[in-house]
Amino acid sequence: MRDNKRMRPRHRLAFAGGAILGSITLLPPVAELSARLLMVHTARQMILLAMVGPLLAYAGAPRLGGWARALPLAGMVGFNAVMLLTQLPLVLGASSGSFLLDVILQLVFLGVCVLLWLPVMASSGLSRIAKIGYLLVAGVPPTIPGVVLAFSRHPLYPGFGLGDQQLAGLLLFATAKFTLIAATFLILWRLLSAEAEPGDDEDRPGSVPQTPPSAPAWLRQLDQELPPEPAPVRPRPQLSRRG
Repeated sequence: MRDNKRMRPRHRLAFAGGAILGSITLLPPVAELSARLLMVHTARQMILLAMVGPLLAYAGAPRLGGWARALPLAGMVGFNAVMLLTQLPLVLGASSGSFLLDVILQLVFLGVCVLLWLPVMASSGLSRIAKIGYLLVAGVPPTIPGVVLAFSRHPLYPGFGLGDQQLAGLLLFATAKFTLIAATFLILWRLLSAEAEPGDDEDRPGSVPQTPPSAPAWLRQLDQELPPEPAPVRPRPQLSRRG
């Protein structure tokens, strides 16, 4: 029982990578540059969404257990609410003038990013079809502030230029959309490949690694020989009766 609770090597590596990347975004020089350039502020959030969040969620997914079924709604609502909140001019202006508030908001945003990715990384809970639908729905709201910032003709944030604002909006739209769509296609590929969900016991000593298929199951079936066709049944001649 204790072995099941221990973090596997791949999970430890994912946790270490996520923790290092997340710590870099919280460094004072990065926060100071983020207060001057809106594009840097957006890039910090996109790093948390596209890299740190998935790594930490992958590391913590084996410990979810039965909680995996209760997380999709919380992850979707929490992520989009915090995403839209941090894009408000009042909140962004306040965090640009306070390092402590900036760190708090970054940690909150990181928390909802992990919450967003946990239902996707968990082997229990949502099916693969449900995970695809979950990502497609969750990816819609982040595009709204990205489109608004990218196509706005007037600065919406005091202290930031229009060009900086448009680049930040383009980065927000492209990164959020590409990340969630890439995850969707990855799940779809695994679904077509008919792979089993990876268990948490694969790193145990003595376990036999499973070799992933080189092609989806439906494509491999095309290479199989067709069953022999049945022999044609010839109609029996009918004898004519003479009167």
